[in-house]
Amino acid sequence: MNIWVRAVAAFATGTLLVSGTGAAAPAAAGARKIAAAVDRNEALQGYTFHLNIDMAMRTFPWLHFKMEGLGDYRRGDHYVVHLTKKPSFAEKMHDIDLSMIDPSMWPNRYSYKQTGVKDGDAIFALEGLKDRSTLKSADVALNPVSGAHWVDANYADG
Repeated sequence: MNIWVRAVAAFATGTLLVSGTGAAAPAAAGARKIAAAVDRNEALQGYTFHLNIDMAMRTFPWLHFKMEGLGDYRRGDHYVVHLTKKPSFAEKMHDIDLSMIDPSMWPNRYSYKQTGVKDGDAIFALEGLKDRSTLKSADVALNPVSGAHWVDANYADG
């Protein structure tokens, strides 16, 4: 299953990305961007938030539904939304892991490399590190101004 996550919420941008300078090799430039993301807002160690999700499928079966959740961020540890309201077909889904949009969490969870640049976003490919991970692969676009711009994730369990 492909899941597109638009990470434009203001709470996410505080911990993500600042632009690098100079014309270095893509791998070095990617490493600088990750380092800058980790160092940004060092004083911010954690926060909680409420999240409303409005989903609409653009192809058949054209479902539209709403979900709500309570989020918790702890720098370098976890970035999770616990769902408090969801449609009946998602009753087994309890939490949404947002660690893919925070590069400071990548070293302990994913193998990653920069694969290119598109429209000013640095594109990174991620794969889950743990045997238990159901993540097959993910592409993450980190924008120099607004942080994680989008995530395209593929999971083994659908």
